[in-house]
Amino acid sequence: IFGHCILVLSWAAFPKSIVTTTTKHMKDFIRAVESIEAVNPDLQMLDVVKGLRKTERKRLDDVINEGFDQFVHVYAVCPNIISRSQWGAAAFIGSPSYLSLPMPYLFIHHTYQPSKPCTTFDQCASDMRSMQRYHQQTNGWSDIGYSFVAGSDGNLYEGRGWNWVGAHTYGYNSKGYGVSFIGDYTSTLPIKSAMDMVRYDFTSCAVNSGGLSSSYSLYGHRQATSTDCPGNSFYREIQTWEHYQVKRYTNDLWDLLYLPGSDFAECIAITVQTLTVSVCFSALLYRVICLEDCGINNECNHLIVSLEISTCITCIGHNKCIINYF
Repeated sequence: IFGHCILVLSWAAFPKSIVTTTTKHMKDFIRAVESIEAVNPDLQMLDVVKGLRKTERKRLDDVINEGFDQFVHVYAVCPNIISRSQWGAAAFIGSPSYLSLPMPYLFIHHTYQPSKPCTTFDQCASDMRSMQRYHQQTNGWSDIGYSFVAGSDGNLYEGRGWNWVGAHTYGYNSKGYGVSFIGDYTSTLPIKSAMDMVRYDFTSCAVNSGGLSSSYSLYGHRQATSTDCPGNSFYREIQTWEHYQVKRYTNDLWDLLYLPGSDFAECIAITVQTLTVSVCFSALLYRVICLEDCGINNECNHLIVSLEISTCITCIGHNKCIINYF
């Protein structure tokens, strides 16, 4: 059974942690079989299995059961993932960096370009190759930026996959997966089957296989950087999805500020020791700024800024916050 699973499945379908564990079990079993064959090389496989000690047969059972569970998991729960080789990916430039699983964040994108949804494998594969060329040759990246890409053909396309750090959400590439939908979803939505594939199948697959934390937070790309991605219509839709987060709070003072649509890289000067934070950004039409450190006595807890000018928010101490317009 396990051997059949190996032939049918690509290891790329699994996060690295699962591959490592299963490979260890398989190696243990092979060593046990080889030790018996070394004594009597004429034994048939069934005789070898019968000759295994109780502990060795237990290891064999573990290998078979785990392989079967993974087989069922991938084909009953996970979406159909098209591997890089299947869509004709070019080689990764350089050496990839590896993620530390499970990931706490999932970021939703749209490609914007290509702007039209792809409805056939050939079209989607062509779009994947086109995006990879642009990301590598124009952007100067090592590979296509997204972790996975959803087509409207019923398939999920492997980008950097489960284990490689992507280039999809500035500041969070090593902390989360970036899943993009082929098309421009400013004024329309992806087809329901594509959204359901990511909303339900991909997330369930990712959590069950150890790729995503069970308590993961889902965000639109615009919540982490200055962009319209994943489009106005699609962003409104994902706000109804499970695990969507309006706010994010961590112990890092840098993350006490939640700035939808802003770019944290624009103001990197920050003094953590004195609890003084200055964050500068170019304001969008509408922003909600949550200053948790200023939230004691409910002062400066929520600031709504509706501006088209650059703004600097300064939080000093526990109760004081200053808004400077310039």
